[in-house]
Amino acid sequence: MPHFSKKRRRSAPPGMLRHASGQARVVLDGETVYLGKFGTPEAHARYAEVVQRWQAGQPVREVRPRTVVEASRSVAEVVLLYDKWMDETRAYSKGGKATTQRGLIRVALRELNRFAGDLAADEFTSATLVAHRDKLAAKPKLSAQGVNRKVGLIKQFVAWAAERGHMPETNAAVIRAVRSLRVTGKKRRQPVPWDDLTKAIKKLQPHFADMVRLQFLLGCRPGEVCGMRWEDLAINDSAEPWRYLAAEAKTVHHGVETVYWIQDEAKEILRRYIRLQKGEFVFRTKRRARFDTKTYTRKIRAAAKAAGVREFTAHQIRHLAITLIANHPQGGSAAASAVGNHKSRSMTDTYVHNDPKAAKYAPRLLSLRSGVADAAGT
Repeated sequence: MPHFSKKRRRSAPPGMLRHASGQARVVLDGETVYLGKFGTPEAHARYAEVVQRWQAGQPVREVRPRTVVEASRSVAEVVLLYDKWMDETRAYSKGGKATTQRGLIRVALRELNRFAGDLAADEFTSATLVAHRDKLAAKPKLSAQGVNRKVGLIKQFVAWAAERGHMPETNAAVIRAVRSLRVTGKKRRQPVPWDDLTKAIKKLQPHFADMVRLQFLLGCRPGEVCGMRWEDLAINDSAEPWRYLAAEAKTVHHGVETVYWIQDEAKEILRRYIRLQKGEFVFRTKRRARFDTKTYTRKIRAAAKAAGVREFTAHQIRHLAITLIANHPQGGSAAASAVGNHKSRSMTDTYVHNDPKAAKYAPRLLSLRSGVADAAGT
């Protein structure tokens, strides 16, 4: 029987490769080792040391020198720490559930891991992020705005890592300087035309029609009308407006209150459903659960189609309400911003400040009765 000796290391090691991020790397036994900036003396010296250890059968991941920063971890390892931090602190969580923003962060970092997850965190530089940004921009279905959003989330992650010593602050500083892609041909979202809204309402089931009417009269977001509970409402017997503190508001996890004021027409709608048990949703399914925004928007689109008008989303109803207030002679951009609970306005409104009192009384300008479009000048 022939004797098979133990396989030895190859005498000729694989050559140095250039990563898209500008980093030098070498692949040894299927493991990628990053060596620093390609073409530098430091990269060549590290390559020689890695190869020497590899030929001697020693671990090659130990070659890279440790720094005083806890950045010796890989990018993927720091991503795991960030994800764990979000779980423990419940960052980007609302009502015990992860927000949409949390999902966007995970997608952005998952893509980053595929591109540079093996890279040492202290070697993650602006060149790496630019290379990743350009790779994202090459995707045909991803807009420049979408790329910028993902890059922004990565910058946010890097700032967190630098603050906690997982990445050098110098790296974080240059990464913050990475420019966004220029957005061209961006179409501004338009409010649903008044006539289209009234026609679509007639094709909706009664409770969905009332949800649309109430959302318009308050100028609130789709999730805020779907998640409205009786315990969130401050109801009184006087002529004063009722108060709705939106528990499922977009900014609630940032500690920012979102308040809507309920005037007479909106009160009439709510009285048709009034149940004062705490925790009960105003609009609910047969199983006493809330309607989700996807179902709500799907019903609206179907109603628009049945009415023979262009399909629109629930967000466009809010846009219509805010636009009508902004264009109304008795309203204005400040009142519209206050009603919409906006914390900032467009550039033309930079010097117009929110008036909290306007949020309380401006909804009176909205009406489902005839003539609202003419009165608003639309």
